[in-house]
Amino acid sequence: MTNVTLDTNCIIDLEENTPAALYIWKLVHRFESRKINLRVVATSASERKPDGTYASNFAEFKEKIAALGLKGVDILKPIAYCDVTLVDWCRK
Repeated sequence: MTNVTLDTNCIIDLEENTPAALYIWKLVHRFESRKINLRVVATSASERKPDGTYASNFAEFKEKIAALGLKGVDILKPIAYCDVTLVDWCRK
């Protein structure tokens, strides 16, 4: 099965319902139909939010992607980087 990984910009497109969101939703529907594996990168959790703040923990990010309709997608753990990744969700 094909793996498709969404980056931070894709998540922003879904949040802001940009024109690109239409194509991302097509990927989500293919994921729900079990035609592709859909993934997101965990480093998206450490990106600055539109209000200028940061997620306080990884659970907040998981809630955010679930609210966007991405519940159940794989979350790819990054290598641990100081001041970049969240300690509770990275490869050490």
